Amino acid sequence: MLVTSVLTTLVIVFAVVPAIALLAGAIAARRASHQRVRSLVVQYLPERGATVLHDALLADRRAAAIPAVIISLAVSRRIRILAEPSKSSPVAVEVEPGATFSAAELAVLEALFGPDHTPSRVRSFSRDRRALGRRVRHVLDITDDILVDDGFLWRRPTAWPVRLVGTFGVLGIIACVVFAIISWGSWLAFGLSLASLALVVAALIVNPKPWRRFTEAAKPHREHLDGLRQYMTLAEADRLKMLQSPSGAERIAQSTGSTTSTGSTAGDAALERLVLTERLLPYALIFGLSAEWMAELRVRHDELASLDLDIPLAALDIAGDLIVLTAAVSNLADLAGALGDLVDAGGGVIEVVGDALGGIGDLGDLLP
Repeated sequence: MLVTSVLTTLVIVFAVVPAIALLAGAIAARRASHQRVRSLVVQYLPERGATVLHDALLADRRAAAIPAVIISLAVSRRIRILAEPSKSSPVAVEVEPGATFSAAELAVLEALFGPDHTPSRVRSFSRDRRALGRRVRHVLDITDDILVDDGFLWRRPTAWPVRLVGTFGVLGIIACVVFAIISWGSWLAFGLSLASLALVVAALIVNPKPWRRFTEAAKPHREHLDGLRQYMTLAEADRLKMLQSPSGAERIAQSTGSTTSTGSTAGDAALERLVLTERLLPYALIFGLSAEWMAELRVRHDELASLDLDIPLAALDIAGDLIVLTAAVSNLADLAGALGDLVDAGGGVIEVVGDALGGIGDLGDLLP
């Protein structure tokens, strides 16, 4: 009885308590890695001059960065998405004549489809997940370096909490297994040893990967992004109330190139709301709201199409293309995983088959 009591005490002191502390440390490290910010002001639009790729990293949403760039190219009318409303049908993306791309956008396209796009040579989307993952990570690492140069990220990742939890986790597993072996026959001590082992394993699962720390200079930009996220998660009634405010109406007017006043027609208002919804689609993907905002795009598209007004057909094209796209590839986040062959920007077509890559799926699986 005395031996059992001593053994139980040893397990509690050297296994249970350290395991609880290790799990608490892992949770603290994960919370620190998120570096959450909270904006006190709701924002209606991205910052002037912001890019989707940089904003995705500033929002700490690396896995959504590449698909969001592809959607932004479609929304900005530089590529056109062509699809049949069936998951087994091919999807195609046509590069619009005269389209120009930034260096970052070209880097994304080359990571997905390879360099040297010429009219006579078709580049196939890589079937090698490892190679694709390396290229995608390389683009994101270069973007990280740009953010470091801009003063928004610390140059060295924070790794010591991760390594500390990992090291003590391995030692903890060894200690728990040893205690479980020597306490066989003492059910209380044995059960506590197994519980400690479970806590240590949980700590290793919760333990984050090394992360890049944002600087104080990045805080205003990250708060702006959180304000945009808040706007995009608001209920429709509250969102419309904000859109009808003087500042909201003024900003949307600037974004669409039209004028907004109390005498605006129903068609003008509907068109502005459709354009705003389109413009925010890449950010819906970044914030994990793509399903909700695709549903909203469908509502705006149908509303505008039903109006008996003189509205340019081109105003409905991109929304219609994106609506058909979601039927073909399930959701926006699957787009980059479904892309196939690329021809150059001289008016060629990218042939895409949703299942050709054998379930390559979301690019999030490829990211660190």
